[in-house]
Amino acid sequence: VHCDVCHRVESIDPAAPPGVAGRLHLVRPSESAPITLGAGGLLPLTFGPGYDSPNPRMGSVQRDHYRNGAICQGCHQLDAAPRLPGAALDRARWPDGTLPLQSTFAEWQASPYADIAPCQSCHMPPEPAVSNSADLQAFPAADIGLQGGWLRAPGTVRRHSWTGPRFDDTLLNLAAAVFIDKSVADGVLTAQVTVQNVGAGHALPTGEPLRHLLLTVEARCADAPLAPIGGEALPAFAGAIAGKPAGADWRDWPEARVGDVIRVVRRPGGFRDYTGFGPFGDRFRPEEKGLPIEEAAGQATVLEVEPLVLSNELPEGDQAWLTRGPALAGAPGAAFARVLVDPEGQQMVPHFAAVDVARDNRLLPGARSTSEHRFAADCAEPIVEAHLIYRPWPEALRVERRFVPRERVIAEARR
Repeated sequence: VHCDVCHRVESIDPAAPPGVAGRLHLVRPSESAPITLGAGGLLPLTFGPGYDSPNPRMGSVQRDHYRNGAICQGCHQLDAAPRLPGAALDRARWPDGTLPLQSTFAEWQASPYADIAPCQSCHMPPEPAVSNSADLQAFPAADIGLQGGWLRAPGTVRRHSWTGPRFDDTLLNLAAAVFIDKSVADGVLTAQVTVQNVGAGHALPTGEPLRHLLLTVEARCADAPLAPIGGEALPAFAGAIAGKPAGADWRDWPEARVGDVIRVVRRPGGFRDYTGFGPFGDRFRPEEKGLPIEEAAGQATVLEVEPLVLSNELPEGDQAWLTRGPALAGAPGAAFARVLVDPEGQQMVPHFAAVDVARDNRLLPGARSTSEHRFAADCAEPIVEAHLIYRPWPEALRVERRFVPRERVIAEARR
């Protein structure tokens, strides 16, 4: 993205489509001027936040949308009709004929941060070592004023870095917190794990809808891991090497390797309710919010493969997943995502293939979500560990495209 994409924006039209051909009204230099002004014979023209940038070689004009964050809605707010030829969506579910593919700006507008922290407060962090945009601190002989600009108060000059999840020094590490409550009764450890959006002024995660969070929950007595026997399980898009429904041969896994884990999920029926964004808040019923109840019934580790030998018998259930490494389907945990669906019903597809949004249980600003997980415990003080993992894309897509893994733990707790 070139500087001009932002600094030629004269105004914002929220009712127009996103981008430079619609919502962003770009105005470029068009008036003749001496070539000595450095704009190729045109009068320089840019737009920015400052009232006091009078250098004629810049031609800066002040606009409030650089101060209040309104410019960000030019790109970070996208409702769109299906892109696939011949594809149609359910107009009863989506009466406007569009899907909410990206809603970052609207999420922020509806948040408590809207009146106190515009987007640049987080995504353009202050650069206190810089005096102004002309780097006056590097040129002690420069003229302060019309030519070199004015010295700015520390912290008012901001980095054009747009810090986000693709940065190593990421805001994600400050965005969420994890809390654990636990109890033991009759040989069963029950863990209540809460995830809260404590730092993001929008839903967590936001932006590109393939992004999602996975909460993993493990328990142990000393160094011995405890077997899950109930509670919420991670969905299919957490990744699996293979999967089989009830009735299939769960002893036949040609893809299995020693060390793989077969996880069994129960589907007792019903849907979990939650408060999401837009229609996933108060318009859709629980069954329309697309979060079916899936419980971790148990698991077994592959000890040998020819023939298959498992660490223990598999429990009864409705689905079995063969998992390895980052493939976590069926593990104790919870997932937070905006799940897009294609015409064939495939979930977690790219936005250009979507005809529906099956669910959107991402964490709104300040919101918290609690999941319950049960383990067979044979000690009085078992340890529970929870990790909140950010993934930029689903595991199946990462494997298919051979993407370099970029998942990271952004919050964790141990009790």
